[in-house]
Amino acid sequence: MAHVLCITSGLTGILNASVELVRRLEAAGHRVTCLSPSPVREAVEGQGLRFEALPAFVRDPVPKPPPRGGRLRRVVARYTSRRARIAAGAEVLQIDASARILSGLGADLAIIDIESHESVLAAHQIGLPTLLLSQFFSLWPGTGQPPLSSPSVPGEVGPEAVEAEWAEAIGRRQAAHRRLRRQGLADRSDALLHHARQVGFPTREWARGAFPPPFVYRTLPVLAMTLEALEFPQRRRPGLHYVGPMVAPNRRDVRATADTEAEADAAIARARAADAWLVYAPASSMDAGDGALLQTLVNVVAHRTDWHLVAGRGGHTEAALGALPANVTVFDYAPQLRLLEAADAAVVHGGINTLHECLHAEVPMLAVSGGRHDQNGCVARLAHHGLGLRGDPDRLGAAELEHDLERVLTEASFRDALARFQRLADRHREANTVAEVVAAHLPG
Repeated sequence: MAHVLCITSGLTGILNASVELVRRLEAAGHRVTCLSPSPVREAVEGQGLRFEALPAFVRDPVPKPPPRGGRLRRVVARYTSRRARIAAGAEVLQIDASARILSGLGADLAIIDIESHESVLAAHQIGLPTLLLSQFFSLWPGTGQPPLSSPSVPGEVGPEAVEAEWAEAIGRRQAAHRRLRRQGLADRSDALLHHARQVGFPTREWARGAFPPPFVYRTLPVLAMTLEALEFPQRRRPGLHYVGPMVAPNRRDVRATADTEAEADAAIARARAADAWLVYAPASSMDAGDGALLQTLVNVVAHRTDWHLVAGRGGHTEAALGALPANVTVFDYAPQLRLLEAADAAVVHGGINTLHECLHAEVPMLAVSGGRHDQNGCVARLAHHGLGLRGDPDRLGAAELEHDLERVLTEASFRDALARFQRLADRHREANTVAEVVAAHLPG
């Protein structure tokens, strides 16, 4: 069978999802090597998978203009040195070094995180066939889907409103880059474009989309690790293959200590002994946790002896929660899959990987979007399809939160919808859809 490379940014969500993707490819007989620019060797090898490191990701590779001289001289230098600084920034990205690493592995195909543009360019340099890997819902305008930054639901808003949202979102991205250029400055996207032109990568493939920045791909084939049934009705982008959510139920959580696992088991046991509903509230792994929401949730649960809250602080939330009631357990790092196995409901911010893991465990959600990245779009979809309720962060006081959470815990329709969508996910797993798509894209 083939040797396949799986290259991700190393961020927690896509890294966890890639574990299941790799295992499904290995089950089909392929040899898979995982690669990342992030220091995730322990996390990957801890799952029993092969790992190779890539050069570290550099967010701001283009040097700043020289500060010396008077104001006029600095302004002139900013513009006259821009091209040279962009070329220097392209070198900082170490794409040639990545290409040498990929070439040395002798692979047949690379599956590359849709945000890992350096790796896409490196694969292009050595002629390595590539599939893009997306952990997101649809990213492309013209499909009938709103931008992922939008809370809109087609049907509740008309197609003209959806098009206007795309124009505004894309316009903001483009305007920000034009402002940078007018100031004689440059960013990572300029360095990537410079290298792409040097190696003959078709830059028309890149479009400045709404999300994720800086580019989306127009035509390269994409593996989407979600269910098409969870999307809104759409005109599917050519080359987009839905392969189902990738949740590895038996993955080893290398960040969870034995003490953490024991504490989680003890919290579950306390909830069961009290015959209480178990509510799980994970912290976002991307941005600062919502301390106000967590505090409100703790206050609500404090007087609900029929509920037990297990929450993740996430290492970001700085809320001083004070003395916790007996029916609340807060972790700096919560073992999510273990807790979801036992949870009766989850209060989430709307990240797609947590959405998929709640779907896998058939745990209904009260989703309060953090308003970051793709959270608005994810929350809109889960509420539209009946997997839970959407909480309004601007009105969600204690009374509203308690009311909504009571509904999520007790109304059977949410669990019915979760079971229906999980059956679709099971079909993808049983058919090993991802292996089928990979086989169709192998050379020869």
